[in-house]
Amino acid sequence: MEKSLEIKMMHIKYVFNEEEKVIMASELAEKMSKKSDLELQKKEVASKFTSDINSLDVALTRISGEYRQGYTFKNAECYEVFDYDTKTVFTHRADTEDQVSVRTMSAAEFQREIFDPREEIEPDGITEDRDRTDKDETFDKISYGLKGSK
Repeated sequence: MEKSLEIKMMHIKYVFNEEEKVIMASELAEKMSKKSDLELQKKEVASKFTSDINSLDVALTRISGEYRQGYTFKNAECYEVFDYDTKTVFTHRADTEDQVSVRTMSAAEFQREIFDPREEIEPDGITEDRDRTDKDETFDKISYGLKGSK
């Protein structure tokens, strides 16, 4: 029988030698280390995104609630006007003078001083104003609801 030689590419079993195994082990360790680093970075980024998303959820909840209610609470400078005849306290914003609340005086508030602490009582019973300033007059006008009048 006649033999013929034909050369072609085939997929066959190949056994690695020791030098190739050392190179593969080094490559395997490098790839595993890189994978571990990337997974850690992925967790950090995912954690950051989760934190950012949670912050936005909190802001969305707050803003949507305020929008739905139509108001929010803020700190603002206010002044109170005490009406001792009706035992009522009126609270106004200092910047806009809008009335923000009306309430009944507490017992402690109703126990006001008989004399203005800025006045001195003289031995003859005549009172004299101590040195009063424009600021005191403004306070008096605000306290008695007379702001802007003389």
